[in-house]
Parts: sequence; structure tokens; C-alpha cells
Amino acid sequence: MNTDGLILFDKPSGMTSHDVVAKIRRALSPGKSFRKQAKCGHTGTLDPLATGLMLILCGRATRLSKYLTGLDKKYSADVVFGVETDTLDSDGQIIGKYEVNCSEQDLLQAVNLQIGKINQIPPKYSAIKINGKRSCDRVRDGEDIATPEPRQISIYSLECEISGWGVESDSTDVCALDNKSYQATITTECSSGTYVRSLVRDLAESVGTKGHLTKLRRETIAGYKIVDALPSTEISNQEALVSAMLPMSSAVSWAPSIILSDEEVKLTRIGVQPDNELIDRIVQPESEAVSKFPAISAVDSNGNLVAIMKLVDGNLSLDTVIPPVASEK
Repeated sequence: MNTDGLILFDKPSGMTSHDVVAKIRRALSPGKSFRKQAKCGHTGTLDPLATGLMLILCGRATRLSKYLTGLDKKYSADVVFGVETDTLDSDGQIIGKYEVNCSEQDLLQAVNLQIGKINQIPPKYSAIKINGKRSCDRVRDGEDIATPEPRQISIYSLECEISGWGVESDSTDVCALDNKSYQATITTECSSGTYVRSLVRDLAESVGTKGHLTKLRRETIAGYKIVDALPSTEISNQEALVSAMLPMSSAVSWAPSIILSDEEVKLTRIGVQPDNELIDRIVQPESEAVSKFPAISAVDSNGNLVAIMKLVDGNLSLDTVIPPVASEK
């Protein structure tokens, strides 16, 4: 059974990203102890509240994790204005209600000001580690932590569809100070490292109020789409997981590539640095994605991933070598 590859998975709400990986790992290794289970990892955390696309790397493909963590993403989120929670989403506790004095047109104009390169302050309730411990865990343990340092991110697009503005509602969880509900759905394409909860916070503050998200769904990661993902109901179905697993080369299908000769494969496997003449054989993909960790995939004549290379000051160098299985030797 092949357990080397990439699984596109549709995460359900209520599960942590760690839980998703653990369930998939157990499903791929029934009856085995933890140490003997298949290696699995994800390429970017989704909050328990959130749903949507996760990239699960299995077996030897886990070596490719860093190249996929830096890819651009697309999200949709339902937002409530006039109500603030401690976590900036509906999983948290309401800590304040505020007036919403802006009009629908004011909000739509404010949306455009969030587009571009911006310095964003991550939420305190986040997976950012402080001295080896996640920031959210420190806050939950009662620690008074400093506000995280701003990080530069890119918001490529941001659209807003207002679904109810100043309407009566029976739910106190979504009612602002005037006991009315102000809600919208935003869709954004953004760089890796963007916190949509922080984006919602900043958007609300830009129109003089507070806000939090009630739903969050990750729709795409670079060229990978949620419509191609395995449904969450199949998380423990070994047959479905194996059937959905894409070859390792699919994990870097967005990157330029080089086909190596048999002799070049042998040399690459033992760590010999590539000849710069290979640069002329680099093939560009139809749609190249932007990643914080640029990659050039090197494959054999059968399309098996051999290594990840990179260009450094115009020179080609090895970055990651993928160990072969018996069928590739």
C-alpha cells in the first residue's frame, strides 16, 4: 500500500488540525503502534472553528512540508459587526458590544483600504509559539502575554457581501449595542501567514466598531481547490484515503521542474550538487504559485520525485533529497 503522497482534505468544524492528522495517520496504519504508523503532517493550521482545505503530506512527502506552508490561500468568512470576542471568533467569549454607525457603503469603501501589503498584528489566541509554547495555550493558562509583533502580509483581493445590516435578530450573540444585527461575508485571497480573524478585527475598527468571524472556510491553497478534496466523512476510511492520495510530485506541481537522466538521478540521490547546465532544462508550469520557499522539482523519467532544487545567486543547488523506495532504485 502506497502511503507516500499528498491528500487534499476537507476539514470539518470542531476538529483541530492536529486531530485531523492523527486520525488520518491511524486510518492509514490500522493496528500499528504510534511509532510504526505512517508519517503524516499538515502544511498550515486551521482553527477548530474553521472548515476547508488542508494539505496532508504522508510518508516521504512530509519532507516537502516547508515548500507548501508558504503558498497563497483563499478564504471566505462570515462576519458579525458590533460584537467583540476574546478570540476574535465565535468560539470565544463575548467581551463587549458596540455601536455600528457606519453605513453599508462606508463598509464597502473600507474594504478597499485593506488591500495590498499591510502590517498585521496576529491574535493572542493563535498557534504562534512563545518560548516553545503556543500563544493561545499561554493565554488560556492565565498568562499575560505581550501583543504579538506585526507581520507583513499581502491581501491580493478582498470582497464583501452584506447579508444583513441593521436588521432585527433573536440571537444576542450577533446583536450590537442597539440590539440589531450587522452581518456580512468576506472573501479574500491572501499570502501565507494572514490571520483572517485579525483582518476582520482591523476592518471593523476601520469603520469605528468591533467585530468577529462566525464561520471561516479555506477554499484554495495555490492551485489546490476544495472541490477536489476528500470529504471529512472519509477521514477514517483507509481505502478512500489511499485512493485520494496524489503522487509526491503533485505536492510541487506548481513549481518549475527538471527531468533527470538515470545517471543524474543516481548522483542526486547520493547528494552530488547539480550541474548548472540543468538550468537550461527547467520547464515552467502553466500556473506557477508564489511560495516563501521557492522550489524546483527534479523528477526521474517516470515522474517520481527525486529532489527539490533551488537557484542561489544564479547557481543550481540541492535543497531536499527524497530517499527512494525499492521500485525506484
